[in-house]
Amino acid sequence: MNKLRAVSLSVLSAGALCVPLSGFAAQGDPLLRLGVLGAYNETQFDSDDVDTDDKAYLGQGGLFLDFGNKLSGTQGLIYQAGISGKYGEKNDIEVKEAQADVDLGWRFALDARNYMDVLVGAGYSWSRFEPEDNDYDARLTNKMPFAKAALGYNHDFGPSLIRFEAGARYSMEGEAKLKIDDVGSDTADLKDKAHPYAELTLLMNREGQLPLTAGVYYTRTNYQLEGGDDLSDSAELERDEYGFKVGLAF
Repeated sequence: MNKLRAVSLSVLSAGALCVPLSGFAAQGDPLLRLGVLGAYNETQFDSDDVDTDDKAYLGQGGLFLDFGNKLSGTQGLIYQAGISGKYGEKNDIEVKEAQADVDLGWRFALDARNYMDVLVGAGYSWSRFEPEDNDYDARLTNKMPFAKAALGYNHDFGPSLIRFEAGARYSMEGEAKLKIDDVGSDTADLKDKAHPYAELTLLMNREGQLPLTAGVYYTRTNYQLEGGDDLSDSAELERDEYGFKVGLAF
């Protein structure tokens, strides 16, 4: 009887220990992140022929989803695929944006808690500006495929991890299309450009039942038309975006 009771207690103890452990992924397993994002944009038209310091400001909100082991992997291969979408409106102009990224890289251990990443990637960026005009239904759409290169640094605190990444997205074969209903449309090529970015991400409570992730980011995007005239060569639209992301990791 005492032996049966001892076996029963052992089984119950093992089960009790296993229940909380089943709520989170082991270190190194890929994570699925889902959350909300907010962004503040400053846009300025820069031209050698036009002297102006005017800037346009826009706030946006949206969602993001990604999957990979950039926030959970140890030394070796790291990867991540993600999508995001944003929406904003100001002065009767709607702005819609979407982006998809795929990253692949290698993580090097500096010591037991510090790691360095080397990353390359590719993606696609889409944006649309729609003025709410009663006379014309107009849409300006930008499409930019891009390649990507970056470096990352990670520090492991145990129950949490902080990660910094900085690099550039290099847009290629981009285009801008202006369409006005009942009038017509026109398409222009965009110059290939490098767009720098940086992001800081914190993964918290990763050994608990509900890991949380939060971060901030910055990116600069330059739009310049491809063409042989003086206006195309001298005029450029510069956009600085400051944002944050908050979400859950599974």
